[in-house]
Amino acid sequence: MDSGTEFELRRITEKVGKYQGFFELSGPANFVTEHEDWVDADFILSNDLVTFQGLSATQAWFCVCPQSPYLPSFTFANQYQFATHLVIMDHNTMHRLAKRVGHPKVPVTIINNMGRCGSTMICQMLEQVPGLRVMSEPWCLIYALHLFNTGELTTEEYHRIIQSCIKLQCKLEHPEASQIAIKLPLLCLSQTGLIKSLLPSLRHVFVFRDTLSSMKSLIKVTAAFSVDQDDFNEFFGNKLPLPSSILQDNFRTQILAGEMTEARVDCLVIMATLRAAREYVKEHGDFLDIFTYEELLKDGPRVDRLLALFQLEGQPKMIVDSSWRQVDSQGSTPISRETLAKQRVVCQCDVEDLVSSLDLPPLTTSLEGMKDYIRKGKLSTA
Repeated sequence: MDSGTEFELRRITEKVGKYQGFFELSGPANFVTEHEDWVDADFILSNDLVTFQGLSATQAWFCVCPQSPYLPSFTFANQYQFATHLVIMDHNTMHRLAKRVGHPKVPVTIINNMGRCGSTMICQMLEQVPGLRVMSEPWCLIYALHLFNTGELTTEEYHRIIQSCIKLQCKLEHPEASQIAIKLPLLCLSQTGLIKSLLPSLRHVFVFRDTLSSMKSLIKVTAAFSVDQDDFNEFFGNKLPLPSSILQDNFRTQILAGEMTEARVDCLVIMATLRAAREYVKEHGDFLDIFTYEELLKDGPRVDRLLALFQLEGQPKMIVDSSWRQVDSQGSTPISRETLAKQRVVCQCDVEDLVSSLDLPPLTTSLEGMKDYIRKGKLSTA
């Protein structure tokens, strides 16, 4: 593929449908478009305002935005909100573009996370690091996960698409970044080990929080959206954050059949991330590091350690101001602290059977104890 290859640039004239940005996937069906121009590969690959959004069983598409959609808050929601144009192509063309990009040319760190654990706050902190491009929840891998779990992709196609998605996320843009950090959605923990196998140069960290607090927060998020029950079940039933090495058919069957309450599904999703993190360590060795929301709220060695991971050779010690800790990292979204504080929901449900099915330690286990579980599969006796 050379830069003269032409792609159709379609102008968005209207945004349609009920897309809210959470618990559903947007796509070309959410936009009314018309032909505007033809563009070349360089227009897509060298422009930080042209970003890969998602794919269907036959197509892939990039959004063109007047401002970078990577931050603040959520890339996937910003892409829908800011997009003025789409560039749509088939899978073969997407793969050819990814081949032209090649493997990432700069260090890439994947921020895997439990969800509702301060990972967006971490993105705000890292945004202050010079030369670091931070992406907060691009969703292209969730599209791939959905297609695979619904039988629309073979295993071979799925693996190839994961590689192309990551390559296109890490395309060198202008201005060029000296390194990249991608905070993946929590559901992508089902893919973390696979990503490591397919693209071993990528670095992985894991971020989590007191499990009960994270579960309570996700229940409030669900309540804030008043999600249609069938849409909710379809979304999570086909996208649990568990790797293929963990049997999950029973969970999926119950969710898709509507046999689990929303609160119970939320709890399962949060707990599944811990088991997925454990499976990653079993297969690939320890994460580059494991951080907790609680320890990062304190100014101290753990914040220094996180920043040091992004300190390139020859650079001085990283120092960032404290604005990342003081500002609501999701204040501009429908799940701001103010909005969630208004949710009056019952956050208690019996999940001991889920704990047992996932072979997790008690949910009251300390944060350090959970780190032991992730790294060793058992709690320390010390």
